[in-house]
Amino acid sequence: MVGSRSTRPSADVGYVFLFFYGLERRVLVDAKSDPKAMTEVPAIAAEIESLRSIYSNRSFQSYTRNFLDYVSTLEGSRRPSGEIRRRLRP
Repeated sequence: MVGSRSTRPSADVGYVFLFFYGLERRVLVDAKSDPKAMTEVPAIAAEIESLRSIYSNRSFQSYTRNFLDYVSTLEGSRRPSGEIRRRLRP
């Protein structure tokens, strides 16, 4: 994932969307048939949360919030009820 963290966005949000789309594909497509990809879902969710704290673009915030809601339903089926939702939402 992204190696260094910053509180100031240094990449154009368009590139951040491209990165997000790759992460999204990993969860929506790859994780359905690849057990290794499924184990990456929590790390992907954490990466997206980190990006959300850096990039305040409304569209990015909306797309990623909806995606994290979906991820919480995936992970919620494997964890005690509500645990992942509490971790993902402030």
